[in-house]
Amino acid sequence: VFVFRDTGDLPEGGVIDHRPELAMYAWKDHEYWHLTEGELKKSKLPAARKEHVARTSYAAMNVLVEAKWDHPAGFGFGGSDVFLPRTEGNVAARSQHITHVTEVFRRQHRLHAFSIYIKKYEARVAFWDRAGALVTEVLDLHADEDLRFLLNFVRTLSKVDEVTLGHNPT
Repeated sequence: VFVFRDTGDLPEGGVIDHRPELAMYAWKDHEYWHLTEGELKKSKLPAARKEHVARTSYAAMNVLVEAKWDHPAGFGFGGSDVFLPRTEGNVAARSQHITHVTEVFRRQHRLHAFSIYIKKYEARVAFWDRAGALVTEVLDLHADEDLRFLLNFVRTLSKVDEVTLGHNPT
């Protein structure tokens, strides 16, 4: 069983202070990301978020989701013909996303990984391996077909085995 959790406010700790907004974890690995009642009570997060929040754990993360609303996006969105915008903000956002994926590869024996990048009402899905990434065209989350694709993708990922998710079986 896999669950998506809100990791946007709880970094892994130590010198690692970056974190994606959401992460898909296997429930069996909950000791890596689950917060205790004491930790939740100390948290300053709104009550509505507390039931969905988790600690960032790159060692247990299966899929990461980066979401931007008002900040620059790492990829082209909003009708732009430019796939990789080169403004300072866009490059920084893309670097942040690549850093998250790199942390997953550093802490796990992975052959590949998946990520989702959301900007307002648009999304892109990425397949990463150690040579680079394949990224979808922009998905318009207002369009039924694109939204259905994204939801089916997430549903499928939540049901596949760890090898399909990219974990090295050897």
